[in-house]
Amino acid sequence: MARSSTNLPRWSLWFFLVLVTILALFNLRKPRLLVLQSFSPEDPWVQGVARGIDAALDANRRPINLETVTMDSDLFSRPAARRQALAAARRSISQFQPDVIVAVDDEAQAFLVSSANLPHQTRVLPVSVLTSPPPSQPGAARLLPAIGEILPLDPLKTLLHDLAPARSLRLAAIGVAIETGEAELQQVRQFDWGPHKLVASRLVHSAEEWKRSVASLQGQAEVAEHEQDIGLARQPQ
Repeated sequence: MARSSTNLPRWSLWFFLVLVTILALFNLRKPRLLVLQSFSPEDPWVQGVARGIDAALDANRRPINLETVTMDSDLFSRPAARRQALAAARRSISQFQPDVIVAVDDEAQAFLVSSANLPHQTRVLPVSVLTSPPPSQPGAARLLPAIGEILPLDPLKTLLHDLAPARSLRLAAIGVAIETGEAELQQVRQFDWGPHKLVASRLVHSAEEWKRSVASLQGQAEVAEHEQDIGLARQPQ
C-alpha cells in the first residue's frame, strides 16, 4: 500500500523536533569553557593568547562550548569603568555557567578569587605571573594548578653584560600599578641581577607619573626597565 503523502509534513516535523532535542542535549553535555581576559581585545597580548587557545581547542577532538569575556582592566583607574567591567564579567559567568574559567593575567585571577560568586561546579585555571594567591582568600580552593608567566629576564641580563662587560650597572624597574604590574615587579626584585644591582623599583598610575619617575632616576641608575605598558597610553583625561 502506498504511504499517504499527507503524512510527510507530520513525519518531517517529528524528525525536526527529535533532531533539535538531540542537539540540545549534546550541547548541554559539552564542557563549558569561559576565557576571562584581563585586558582589551585590541591588545596584542590578548590577541596572541586568544590565538593560542583557539589553536589548542582546534587540535582537541572533544567538542567544547567556548565563551570569551574581556574586562579591559587597563581602564580600572576609573571606578565607574571598573564596576561596569566586573559586573559584566559576573553576568557572563552567571549566564554561561562554565565548568572551567581560564583566568588570563593576574587581574582576572584576583577578581575570581576575591569577589566573583562562582557556580558551584566552576574551577579556575590561572594563566598569570602570580601563580599562588594567599590560600586564605575565599575562592583560592577553586584554583587548578596555574600556568605561570615567567618574565624573560635572563636575556636582558645577557644584553646588559654584552653592552657593558666590565661594569656593574645600577638598575631601576618601573611597573604599572595594577595586579599584573605588581606581580611582574615582584619577579624583577627576586631575580639575581649580579654583578648588576637593582637600586630602585616602583609602580606608577599614568604616563605622566612614569615620566616623572624616569626623570627622578637621573644619576641614580644607568638602566631603567619598564614592565607592563598596558594602560599608560589610554589614561582618562
